[in-house]
Amino acid sequence: MSGKFCSHLSRSRIERVSRVAETSLPQAPFPTVVDALRHHAQHQPERRVYTFLSEAGEEESKLTFAQLDAQARAIAVELKKAGATGQRVVMLYPSCLEFVAAYFGCLYGNVVAVPAYPPEPARLQRTLPRLQAIVKNASATKILTTQAIKAMVGFFTPYAPELGEVEWIATDAVDVNQASEWQRPNIGPQTLSFLQYTSGSTATPKGVMVTHANLVANTMALTSVVKTHRDSTLVCWLPLFHDMGLIGNVIHAAYVGFHCVLMAPTTFLQNPFLWVKAMSDYKATFTGGPNFGYELCNRKVTAEQRATLDLSHLETAYNGAEPVRYETLERFLELFGPQGLKRSAIKPCYGMAETTLVVSMMTSDSKGPILVMADGAALERNQVQPVEGNPVGARSLVSSGNISTDPSQRVLIVRPETGVRCASNEVGEIWISGPSVARGYWNMSDETEAIFHAYLSDTGEGPFLRTGDLGYLREDGELFITGRWKDLVIIRGTNHYPQDIERTMEQQHPAMRPGCGAAFCVDVKNEERLVVVQEVDANKVTDFDGLLEKVRNAINQSHGVQPYALVLVPPRSITKTSSGKIQRRACRALWLSNEMEKVHEWRQPELAAEPAKAPQVQAVVAKPAPAPAAALQAAAAASPDDVARHTATRPTSEVHAFLIARVAEEAKLSTALIDPNLPFTTYGLDSAGEIMLTKSLEDFLGVKLAANLTWEYPTIDALARYLGGEEVMSVTMSERRKLAERSAR
Repeated sequence: MSGKFCSHLSRSRIERVSRVAETSLPQAPFPTVVDALRHHAQHQPERRVYTFLSEAGEEESKLTFAQLDAQARAIAVELKKAGATGQRVVMLYPSCLEFVAAYFGCLYGNVVAVPAYPPEPARLQRTLPRLQAIVKNASATKILTTQAIKAMVGFFTPYAPELGEVEWIATDAVDVNQASEWQRPNIGPQTLSFLQYTSGSTATPKGVMVTHANLVANTMALTSVVKTHRDSTLVCWLPLFHDMGLIGNVIHAAYVGFHCVLMAPTTFLQNPFLWVKAMSDYKATFTGGPNFGYELCNRKVTAEQRATLDLSHLETAYNGAEPVRYETLERFLELFGPQGLKRSAIKPCYGMAETTLVVSMMTSDSKGPILVMADGAALERNQVQPVEGNPVGARSLVSSGNISTDPSQRVLIVRPETGVRCASNEVGEIWISGPSVARGYWNMSDETEAIFHAYLSDTGEGPFLRTGDLGYLREDGELFITGRWKDLVIIRGTNHYPQDIERTMEQQHPAMRPGCGAAFCVDVKNEERLVVVQEVDANKVTDFDGLLEKVRNAINQSHGVQPYALVLVPPRSITKTSSGKIQRRACRALWLSNEMEKVHEWRQPELAAEPAKAPQVQAVVAKPAPAPAAALQAAAAASPDDVARHTATRPTSEVHAFLIARVAEEAKLSTALIDPNLPFTTYGLDSAGEIMLTKSLEDFLGVKLAANLTWEYPTIDALARYLGGEEVMSVTMSERRKLAERSAR
């Protein structure tokens, strides 16, 4: 979500904001999430708490409070038998109700849950190391998963032998009848509930220690703002292993006692209409997601589809986890307002795993998104000077909500270099204290001390959490996020650490000067795009175009991001501090103003025109694909020989041309730069991009395709020939590794 700041609120104004919030903040009736769920299971046992929708938007599975309680108790008993009490246990599931039951089973068993995500078979080089790092850091003794994924353990162990050394438990095979054996362990507010590993591309993810007290405090603060109650209905497509999906939706519903309708992220990406349709069908009062989710609806949901909706019941549609764009929200309101969507329902917010979840959110009495136009030059000096209209150089700032979310929370804006509070209208680092602030990072004492135990240098007040986010706070308590002090690169809701991307670039040639690069984001047509600048010894390079092509492929392979621009500059061009630290914001400003001396630059060419939509054609794909909850789940459910057979509906040449055009569109490249013999991952197509590509193919061919098709046929040429009716062997793991090596060269 987003973050908090301290401008210099007057003491009376702070007290006034706090009093207003306190009157609406209900007293927490349950000391732990376990107490809440046990209460609802006893007092409304047959009431449905979760519904999970299939990729077609139909009800696939559901749980009542009594059923969830029974499954949680049974899994807790199984975990106790396995000796997992008090231990860290990794949860490896696609988005499904099995994950939900297993998570509550961990809580019921006093087991520290460690939510993770199955590594993607097509991207083991990038996704498997993260799982390995989590298992190692958490010293996990068990891995909980489904029977289908457990059967794939042998697939991982050649690349990660340590995963074969821990015990794998399939919770969907646990006998629910053993629920009667459950005895409540010693669980209290300060009991560690789970480790939330921060998202990002770093090889050393940090596990945030979240207690039951943290969960209760944050859930009650959220409830006080969005006014959820037992008759509320929530619709969510966010990943369940992520704090926003898990805490803001799953735990929120179980704690308060209302109905939560879930779908897999892949279902939403494949057909964004299903998200807003579910809001309409279930009369949702609460929903939300990152900015790109709203942008996807703006682009993909048709006028005919919008005409079928009724969004008049929606009271909260939060927007967080990545920079909030005012243009996106205004367009969403313009398109869906005729269907009853209220402006007041749109609620930008801010938060992070280190504060459990939410820090600020637009209040229930807000009139919608708040925009401030600020002088751009002043912002570069960390000063906020509002301007009228939209003059040249002005920058738009969208409020990420009000700090009255929780009156027991304290938010300051601090000069990060000195540790002194900022003056009014001065931009600084957001520091936070309060009951939602987590205990620290698991097994990382130095990082915990540096981030969670900050004190003001002049007054000694503290401890505070240092968020690393920059912002300013208006007198009315509205928080505006202006940037990231530590320069985190956030693209489509995924965090990428700039030093990781810089390291990837400098490793591609000996002429690259180590530690002399800068990766940063720029706004291109209302979308965050990546630019990387790197110092180079030009005398050692003979083919600049070839070198930057190699860099582009390496960044795609390692980070799943398609760069917008790659820039080579002379030695000593990268701006640094006196102590040698890279000043990425200064480099960004030089690049944007075109004042940077360049040796060579590659910039993404303009896109080719979008291909016309093909008419629907009659064809048959004999076997429908398994629900694409995860590539691994699909791979477990279908062998290469079991992939859906088909009857060709278009010649190979047409499918080939269509795929080139679509990959170019998704990668934001010219079609001339697309090599049909390189894997899709070469062009920055992550799992979300491949899902949308498969959906486009379905529309083009008029048939249903297997969810794991791009896994079996990972290049344009192979997939086009397969869909064109030619005999093509699916790619083996060893062949896939060779493809990856070729694309990285």
